[in-house]
Amino acid sequence: MMGVLAVVGRLRRVLSALVRSHLAVAQAEGSREAERLVRGLVLYVVAVVALSCGALGFQVCAVVALQDQGWSLAQGLAVVGVADGAIGLLALWRGRVALRGPWMEDTRTLLVRTSEALLD
Repeated sequence: MMGVLAVVGRLRRVLSALVRSHLAVAQAEGSREAERLVRGLVLYVVAVVALSCGALGFQVCAVVALQDQGWSLAQGLAVVGVADGAIGLLALWRGRVALRGPWMEDTRTLLVRTSEALLD
């Protein structure tokens, strides 16, 4: 009976160490992922502000240039608006693709490997 208790105790210690190891990897990777997300969002905000300022100036110049070519103000605004819409949709699509990547890969891989080892 003591032999069984010793094996159970040893198994409990091994599983406890395994859980602590998984937790340490998940916490470290979670911190890195959080930093990556915050850095990316800050850069997006900076980019949006800078691009908005530049786009506003460009739009004014484009409308004025179209008026110099004989277009009415409404026509110039419409053309510039369509171009802005197309650029905005392209930027949204690219941003969505960029954020679609896998998250916490190391943790997921480690959990899959451990689960497979324990269940086989």
